[in-house]
Amino acid sequence: MKKKISSPSSVFIVVSSVILYVSYKCDALVITQMVVPSHVQRGSDLVLRCLYDLDGDSLYSIKWYKGSHEFFGYVPKETPQFRVFPWSNFTVHYDEQEIGKVHLKAVTREAEGRYKCEVSTEGPHFNTDYREDNLTVYDIYSDGPLMVGHPTNDLKPGNQLRFTCSFRKSRPKPILSWFVDSQETINKVESRYVMESTMSADKKNSNGSGLELWSAESELSIWPSARQLERKFLNVACRAIVLNETVYQRVASTNVTTTSALTVQLQQQVQRSRVSSTSSSSMSPVNSSGQQHQVSASMASSHHSRDSYSLSAANKGQGGSSNARPILVLLELWLFVVGLSAALLS
Repeated sequence: MKKKISSPSSVFIVVSSVILYVSYKCDALVITQMVVPSHVQRGSDLVLRCLYDLDGDSLYSIKWYKGSHEFFGYVPKETPQFRVFPWSNFTVHYDEQEIGKVHLKAVTREAEGRYKCEVSTEGPHFNTDYREDNLTVYDIYSDGPLMVGHPTNDLKPGNQLRFTCSFRKSRPKPILSWFVDSQETINKVESRYVMESTMSADKKNSNGSGLELWSAESELSIWPSARQLERKFLNVACRAIVLNETVYQRVASTNVTTTSALTVQLQQQVQRSRVSSTSSSSMSPVNSSGQQHQVSASMASSHHSRDSYSLSAANKGQGGSSNARPILVLLELWLFVVGLSAALLS
């Protein structure tokens, strides 16, 4: 009786199945989740977790590393089973109820870096799996941004507003940004804005860790537009962010009372009329040589343009002064209309 010889295709199927089975068993160990917070504030507590699936294999060890330094290990067949290795000024606690969970108490800046959880199984497979993630330790000594305005009086056409915002001692570097009427200045094109920012590192106040604390200062200059002058006030705010908006965000703001262009021109018109009236009433009669008296006035309409005018009147006696007053009034009214039109067009 002849034996049936398997075809090459059948041999290939059997070998492939064996390889897949062995590969599956070798890859059975898997770390399902590793919990390492992306950031933590200096002095606070930190919890690290490492969850895994042995898929029927026996656990040989689970270890935690910070960089290349092992600071926690659990080997169930050794004595003691739990081991904590000296590391830094903060302490390490482990949870016997949840293997792979460790607590770091009162962390310092030295806790910043890359963390790794490593899990291994016993024979015959002796599999090992690991995961890594980064941790940032942030530090803030400031209560928030400090904003100072120069000047802080009423805003008038042509005035320059200058503000300084400072934020002291943080790690990582603070980010300062400006907002005018709730809109970030980087996207503002209606008015003219000038920003200057500086950053400095303070190594003397690093608590001996060798990691710098950063301070930032930013200056904003504003020449408001005509539309902004029509409002009752101008809101200027400085925002400080450390790391990101969810970690640390503080805002300092102030309202600058604005005087609209129309109100300013009316005030200037009243003042100029009073000056003209006083000057006319105090003018002396013309002398024998026919000397003439001149009255001049100027009106500033905005930061970018100024209109001026002068009026000459020849006084031929006491009666000539009274006859010139109606002309002065008409000219004043005409100038007021011109100034008002210019303000509305701007």
